[in-house]
Amino acid sequence: MAVVSLTVDGLPRASSKQVGLVVARMRRVGLTDRDAGLAFCARVACRPISSRSELTADEASWVLTALDTWHRDGVDPTQQVSA
Repeated sequence: MAVVSLTVDGLPRASSKQVGLVVARMRRVGLTDRDAGLAFCARVACRPISSRSELTADEASWVLTALDTWHRDGVDPTQQVSA
């Protein structure tokens, strides 16, 4: 039986594969600074993140979607655009 690592909130943690994809996709959009990457994750997750391994599986999925959007559109989707 597989053991699932749980977060403090009882939610499944992101898998190592998800975390690896987050790192790779961050590089793809030029987000190579660790602190900037964590800040991006925190904006997407709407909570403080001090390590990518703290992401839940759902949060990692959201981060991956946001990074794919950034790659497609060329703009960080977590940044507000002023009119």
